[in-house]
Amino acid sequence: MYAVLVYDVADQARMNRLRTLLRVHMNWIQNSVFEGELSEGELGSIVMGIEGIIDHKADSVIIYIMRSKDAVERKILGMTKGNMDFII
Repeated sequence: MYAVLVYDVADQARMNRLRTLLRVHMNWIQNSVFEGELSEGELGSIVMGIEGIIDHKADSVIIYIMRSKDAVERKILGMTKGNMDFII
């Protein structure tokens, strides 16, 4: 499956822990956006890791899940951030 994950984390320390977790499995796209191809197991590990990091009263994480990368059309306006070498 292909996933796009966006987050808004209020605390810098939690945000750094979250980024570290996400960089293991996904590609950084913008300041608070990651995307990538994931297995069911990877998605489960990410969700469990996030649950252990965020403060549910102050932070927000949204995961958009598509069946495949082919289902996503991307249009970039302005400056490109992150490493786009892995994006087709």
